[in-house]
Amino acid sequence: MNTILQSVRHHLCPSFTRLPALSLVALAMVVAAPVQAEVKCSCPTIKAEGEGNTSCSANESGGQCTIDYNLFGLREVRAAELLSERLNLDFRPFPEQGTDEALQLAERAGMLYEQVLLYLYVAASSQFSRNSETVPLDNVASIERMVGSFRKEVETAFAMTTRERVAGDTRVFPDDAFMDVGEVVITPGCIEVFAGGQWMMFKTYWSVSAALPGCREG
Repeated sequence: MNTILQSVRHHLCPSFTRLPALSLVALAMVVAAPVQAEVKCSCPTIKAEGEGNTSCSANESGGQCTIDYNLFGLREVRAAELLSERLNLDFRPFPEQGTDEALQLAERAGMLYEQVLLYLYVAASSQFSRNSETVPLDNVASIERMVGSFRKEVETAFAMTTRERVAGDTRVFPDDAFMDVGEVVITPGCIEVFAGGQWMMFKTYWSVSAALPGCREG
């Protein structure tokens, strides 16, 4: 089995199945913390870690790890161009906005899913621009189909109402804010994807998983 997949499955989703709603809510109650300044991001098998006070996009493939923190700026535009060439989706990057503001604008425009997908690919496109042979682009469409099958969960996990719940004292989240099916892991404000030897993550600074290396404890 691919080394990355073994590590990702052990670290992210040892059960390989969707967790019961009660367990997922319990996870949120344990992991959730007030919106904080520190955001941790780590690749699953390559020793590379980053800490910052903004959202992060991360990619591991081809023996390399890339971790980007926003403002993503031109990297966001580059990711939009990369995806637009390969997908029949409309991407409207917000290079002058932080991720929090951009996600709110995208949600109001009915494009929250597309914006999250765009942020998911920021680090991958950044790595591709430096070492194109390390980032597989022939699987972009298949990854989008896989992630797109959980569009509702993605939109719930990154919605303004979910962010407000994280910031508030009552941390009760809809079941749709959580997903763990092995190749896709979603928690409020965080998404990880593994496919075809590539691992990617986008995590907001306000995520319940901000203090964890990934989206959930393994």
